[in-house]
Amino acid sequence: MKIKINQVLQEMDGSPIQVSGKPPMTLKDVITGSLLSIARNPQTGQPEQESEKNKYDRYELVRKIRDKKIEVDLKAEEVALIKKLIGKHQVSPLIVGEAFEMIEGKYKPMEIIKDEEETNKP
Repeated sequence: MKIKINQVLQEMDGSPIQVSGKPPMTLKDVITGSLLSIARNPQTGQPEQESEKNKYDRYELVRKIRDKKIEVDLKAEEVALIKKLIGKHQVSPLIVGEAFEMIEGKYKPMEIIKDEEETNKP
């Protein structure tokens, strides 16, 4: 499955999502950030246990995506893992929703809808 990783995520007003003055957030940023995130136990704050194989699989996937600029070809199981980790590590429903839509090829940029009063103003 080919995924365009250079797509820019948007705020609800249509402007690009930017964090701390960094360049606009892309799908590639969300994917790699989620793959590299460490899950923590919410009660203790300690890292959750994960097998070495799972950690290495995530690392290999980051390497596969790292040098791509526009598009990456992923297997179904890689896409499933990426979506699982995005859902787990991204706290914003906006980022999760846009990333999932982009991965599934269903994404449409935000459209600014004006109230009737605004459109009827001279």
